[in-house]
Amino acid sequence: MSSLRRALSLMVGCVAFFGGAPACFGDDTTAIVHSSTEVPSDSRYQLVQSPLLARFMLRVDRFSGEVDQLAIDTKENEYFWIPVKMEKSALKKFHVYTDNRVHFQVFLSGILAKNTFLMDVDTGTTWVIVKDQKEEQWWENVN
Repeated sequence: MSSLRRALSLMVGCVAFFGGAPACFGDDTTAIVHSSTEVPSDSRYQLVQSPLLARFMLRVDRFSGEVDQLAIDTKENEYFWIPVKMEKSALKKFHVYTDNRVHFQVFLSGILAKNTFLMDVDTGTTWVIVKDQKEEQWWENVN
């Protein structure tokens, strides 16, 4: 048997064995990935976590659009929130709402952490998170 044919046979055998393994063990082998807290549609706050980076967690005020990132002081082993600020030019398109209802949502990409967006759901105005070399982050206008 040629080496190519042997390699293909081995690959098909592995796929047949490992591909069928979850069916043998039942459905409980499927991993569930949480990237957002389950909150009622009218909740003010929501936690959103990157499916790529467990340490990239945001607390979103869905009424005001304020977003904080979770940080940790490793020396003291203490957690705290750091506000993600708006770039000055982005503030021009930021609408301040006075009513108590949901106006903002955050989207975190499952492919690239840099594809993190804040959107005003009433106007469609969108901002993307930007990071500099000092690891500081802020929101920058998309439209």
